[in-house]
Amino acid sequence: MGRISNRKAQRRSGERQLTQKELHRESLKSNRRARQVGDTLEAFAQVSNHSIERLAETLISRYTIRMENIGILPDRYRIECLATICPVIGLDFTLRRLGVPLRRSPVRYQGGWLIQLSWGMDSAISACRLLLVGQFAGAALIARQQLELWTSLYASAAGIQREKSESVQDFIARVWTDFSDRGLDLFTGAVAEDPDPDDSFGDSETTTEEPQCSHRHIVIDGKEPICPAVVYGYLSEILHAREFTDAVVWESVSRLEERKLPDEAIGPIWMVGDALSLCMMQMRIITAVIAGRSSEPALADLVLSAPVNFSTKDREAEATSHPLESFGYVPVPAPQGAVVPHLHSLMPLTPNEGLRPEVVQTLEMMARAHEAAFIKGKRPAGRLYRDDESVTLIFASHRMSSVLAAQAALESEKRMLGSDFNIDGLTSRATNFVIVTEFAAMCARWSSGNEQLQNSLAMVSTSLRTAFWLWLEDDDRAMAILRCTFEQIARAKVWHNKREKAELLEADPGTMPRDWINAAGWRRLAALNRAFGEFAHAHTNPRWDGARRLLSELQFDRDSESAHFTGRRAALELVSVLVARTCTDLVEAEYSSEIGSVARELFEHACGIDMTPGDASLNRILDHIWQFRSHPLIKTPYPKVNFSEGDGNSIADPLP
Repeated sequence: MGRISNRKAQRRSGERQLTQKELHRESLKSNRRARQVGDTLEAFAQVSNHSIERLAETLISRYTIRMENIGILPDRYRIECLATICPVIGLDFTLRRLGVPLRRSPVRYQGGWLIQLSWGMDSAISACRLLLVGQFAGAALIARQQLELWTSLYASAAGIQREKSESVQDFIARVWTDFSDRGLDLFTGAVAEDPDPDDSFGDSETTTEEPQCSHRHIVIDGKEPICPAVVYGYLSEILHAREFTDAVVWESVSRLEERKLPDEAIGPIWMVGDALSLCMMQMRIITAVIAGRSSEPALADLVLSAPVNFSTKDREAEATSHPLESFGYVPVPAPQGAVVPHLHSLMPLTPNEGLRPEVVQTLEMMARAHEAAFIKGKRPAGRLYRDDESVTLIFASHRMSSVLAAQAALESEKRMLGSDFNIDGLTSRATNFVIVTEFAAMCARWSSGNEQLQNSLAMVSTSLRTAFWLWLEDDDRAMAILRCTFEQIARAKVWHNKREKAELLEADPGTMPRDWINAAGWRRLAALNRAFGEFAHAHTNPRWDGARRLLSELQFDRDSESAHFTGRRAALELVSVLVARTCTDLVEAEYSSEIGSVARELFEHACGIDMTPGDASLNRILDHIWQFRSHPLIKTPYPKVNFSEGDGNSIADPLP
């Protein structure tokens, strides 16, 4: 036997470890091989018959292609996404001048007005990022929460409370009609009281129709009139996989292929953009009020007159006398080839993706350019920046804050665990989620004969992916979007096992997530659904701390010392188990016993999931969670905030 043959034999027998060069070569080889696999049942059956490793590499290659496609989406799509956050140009600049630190945690949501405004701006950027990667459900969730929050904050200031018999959408219409009458006057006047309203938002039947009550639409800088109630209805329907489902299937099943970009993909972008426009209009007014009481009152005029839409050629003449000019910025129309966020600013924050040194270095460079141009008034490019360039730099700077927060969290975990800390564990967990989400996407592909089943499985894939990405950033909204995953995997299970029941639930407009969950046989997970449901909504009286504590209690065999830190991860992993088991059962029974059998083995041995058929194997976990069905959720209200007092509260504890 020759030397090369001998080395190959040693490698196959496990006597010799692969070198880095060999590992890289093997990775490229498996990726090339996996890319040749089609998405038909026949193709996957052939792969599955080969080995579980071959099935795993095929699923992973789908994710790799998806990430590559993110970087080459057409400019017309990406500029529509980026346009949703144009108002951050004025907001970011003004808030920086008012003392909001450049580096801070972007997921802090409790505190005074500056914290509310900062979280609102960071949330808009987070929603835009999810649109840029095609994760429409996650973007809709964040936009809906912000619409709830700013509706609730205005209602609190105006003394408006939701009536007992009033629908959520009628309440929204009434609040924003009042805002159109006296929003600016109310915020700038002295507010005698800061009422503590009841929780105005929660699960309820929604519609995409205009409210029956008398109401007015909101017009923002020449845009089409916006009905806040209709926007809220569409965002809710997206989350329940009942509207713009072709867009969700494009992300999950078609992996964002440009040639398969559906016309209706613009719909969720517009709905998210309208919601964010409403919120940021209110944020600009409040920022102006705070700025008017600061040492730089000119900032008030600046934030109110800053652009809320990208400039066009017919507005170019206005740019020469724009208020922002004295601060080093003039809006100029974007030419062909708009500047949009780089793939590096969109990646999930895993060690081998968004936290890679070269990725972080790119974001650092863009963050420095942003600081030089907007904070120090310099011109790094030797000229003033265009709209699209400015928004892209602000976007990258905020994403850099998310990177720093993630790095700080890893350092904290490293100090806590000491020698037990293993960064590779996070990479392995990411791979497991890739395998589960991509398998769910394939189930959606193979379920094309049943539109409702396909829509539910496509939503499972995209929402679980979003939940993991947000969890990596320590964002509580990971649990909110996980609620969509939970509802939709239950919906898929009911369609698989109880078709007649599924048809009845689909026909009833009052069907709630709990109805699908109960019909799926997961009634004992009511406490889990209750915690997710609390995270799904935002208002002035949140119980997110209570929901987080409940998730800590729901962990099976919990470690009392670390349970507080692992509750959200445990919930994420439990739902991924339900997804893996349900999808495998479906494939094994309906589509291909070969694929189902190998997938069951893959999830068991590669992902560490108990894949014993039937829910009986989960009884201990389900019974444990059932004990907490009446566990109270303790409210943690925001600190009282009043427009007539103080300077809007300061932000402490910036990131290094």
